[in-house]
Amino acid sequence: MMDSNTTRQHQLSHSGEYEIDLRALLNLLKHSYKLILLIVSLFLCAGIYYASTRSPVYRSTALMEVKSANMSSVLGIMSADHFGRASSSADIETTLLSTPYILGDVVRQFGFDISVSPHYFGFFEKRRIEHTGQVPRAKIDVLSVPNILLGKKLRLVIKTATQYDLFSPDNNKILSGVVGQLMQSTYLGEPVKIQVGQLQGLLGAQLTVVKQPVLNVASSLSDSLTIQSKGTTGVLELAYDSSTPEQAQKILNAVLFTALRRDQEQKALEANHMLQFLDTQLPILQSQLDATQDKISKYGVKTGIFNIRSTEQMLTANLMNLHQSLQKMDAEKIALLENFTSRHPLVIAENEQELQLKNQIADTQAMLNKIPFTAEKETDLLRDLTIQEKLYFNMLGSIQKMQMMKAGIISTVRILDQASYPTAPIAAKTISIVFASIVFGLIAGVSVVFIRHVLSPVIEDPDVVERALGIPVSAIVPYSKKQVEHNKLAVRSPNYLSANPHLLALKDPKDISIEGLRSLRTAIQMLLLDAADNVIAITGCSPSVGKSFISSNLAVLLSDLNKRVLIIDSDIRLGKLHHAFGKTKSPGLSTFLQGEANLEQIIQTMIPGRLDIITAGVYPANPSELLSLKSLGDLISTLKVAYDLVIIDTPPVLAVTDPALILRHSSTNFIVIGVGKNHIKEVQHAKSMLEKGGVKLTGMIFNHTKQHKAGFGYQYGYGKYSYYYAYDK
Repeated sequence: MMDSNTTRQHQLSHSGEYEIDLRALLNLLKHSYKLILLIVSLFLCAGIYYASTRSPVYRSTALMEVKSANMSSVLGIMSADHFGRASSSADIETTLLSTPYILGDVVRQFGFDISVSPHYFGFFEKRRIEHTGQVPRAKIDVLSVPNILLGKKLRLVIKTATQYDLFSPDNNKILSGVVGQLMQSTYLGEPVKIQVGQLQGLLGAQLTVVKQPVLNVASSLSDSLTIQSKGTTGVLELAYDSSTPEQAQKILNAVLFTALRRDQEQKALEANHMLQFLDTQLPILQSQLDATQDKISKYGVKTGIFNIRSTEQMLTANLMNLHQSLQKMDAEKIALLENFTSRHPLVIAENEQELQLKNQIADTQAMLNKIPFTAEKETDLLRDLTIQEKLYFNMLGSIQKMQMMKAGIISTVRILDQASYPTAPIAAKTISIVFASIVFGLIAGVSVVFIRHVLSPVIEDPDVVERALGIPVSAIVPYSKKQVEHNKLAVRSPNYLSANPHLLALKDPKDISIEGLRSLRTAIQMLLLDAADNVIAITGCSPSVGKSFISSNLAVLLSDLNKRVLIIDSDIRLGKLHHAFGKTKSPGLSTFLQGEANLEQIIQTMIPGRLDIITAGVYPANPSELLSLKSLGDLISTLKVAYDLVIIDTPPVLAVTDPALILRHSSTNFIVIGVGKNHIKEVQHAKSMLEKGGVKLTGMIFNHTKQHKAGFGYQYGYGKYSYYYAYDK
């Protein structure tokens, strides 16, 4: 039996070494559901409060169109990726609209990068000035500072109604200024400029002036700006959210017109560069065109052909006429030969005319044969002329377009609809806010539970401890309300325990905790079949885990099996088992170990013939030395022969070294773990200490010190058991 336990312990320690116990995690959440519900409720209340009290938000909308235009399209050149560029123009403009390229100008236009606020010396001065209604104010039109002062607080001190001093963050005076004038000075060798447009406040009043980085302010504006593209049409829908309708409309219009102006400026700059290039290329094209026209004219003079196509048509028609004349002459000649001989003058004249016609046909054919070569050269010249003319006229058209673009007439950005004036705030997404609050509350609650568990991993699930320690759980003792009520009465009245002995197994044998101890009794019966002796020791990691409760009631249950049972209170430092049994503390174990009493004197009968007890005795000054004596082993050897079962209730392992001295005399050793009380590290350390002393634990007993619903039912606890130990001498 012991070998099978060892095998099981080994399997438990290795089977769960690399597992994540989902049941333990769910059980942890189940135990902490009240904390999670509390956190979710707090988040929900915060979400509802935010949804009901947040400032109204107004949204202004506008439409703008972004056309695909570039220098290639202006010049009349259609490249292969023209449509790709056309579809990406709106995307590019969308990106630019939300960057400091556009929003930076808006920030500077409205002075959002300059913040001015009253400077108070404490809370009470703030309340006093606000009560009088003389809060200092200033409107700063221009503020330029070195990069080292960006985001830093400058102090502006009012000297008179029109004069002021400006101080650096280190309280060094930078300059003295006059309202309405641009003032300049230096700070660490770099220029500082400021122009105050208006100044209001008592003499000596101070204001805090901060020059914010434009990039940061533009980024905050971008958070309130949303841009949506209407498919591939190039139309963009812009929306801006603000706390007032006027500001929403004003800022969105500024974004629109800044984008339009920026685009016109960029196109004008590109047009200017292109015009410079075209102005240099146009004279070159003009000279090339004139040279080609001159070549064509000279070639016509050289060949005598000034119009190849008309000449070719004329020669072809002439050749056809000559062939017709030749055919007609052949017919006439045949008619003459029918009446005359070949020597007749008419026939001879006819032959001469025929020869002339043939010569004319040969000359005409020769001229037609020369035309293709001439036409090829003329065609080349005409093609060059056509290309150069097209380039020339295209360049003239491009110059006109560039001049219009430079003048700001052409822009790829067009405002379709200016910023609207919002008449009502946008509807608050109350449901979304509430839902998000619940979700974030759940996340926060679960996180708190897990963090608390990691930082303070109290034991909740026996399976987790089994896998961590490799020791089987022999019993789970549920929660007992009656036992807890008895403990509370004992705390309120120090004399209550001595006057009211309480063994739950005798008072209420049907209590759920006693049923749990009956399962432990069954497990012990099975373990004792292969045990070396009949001695059972019960210890705990720390005080107040119900160790004495389990020992005393287990002794009663084992005695119900008609066995002679002896329970020993070996906690000679602070043992209190005599209260539960209603017996005297002395003489007891310490009395016997000191040689002041014999065995018969220290044994007290609880149930005649079935259950006896040896109490702790008088608390000695040297408990560890007494427990180290050989007489303790001799005593236990004698008792395990005289009784069927001997149960030893020992002190907590982590409190003192006594348990290691006592448990070496027993073969069946249990450690009591307080659920929700002991940490896993405590149990591991207790096991390690016992193993170093040569003590091997047989099993663990889970005792529940609080009433909560776990995965295995309602549990119990035994508390209010405190210790005070002096150092061992």
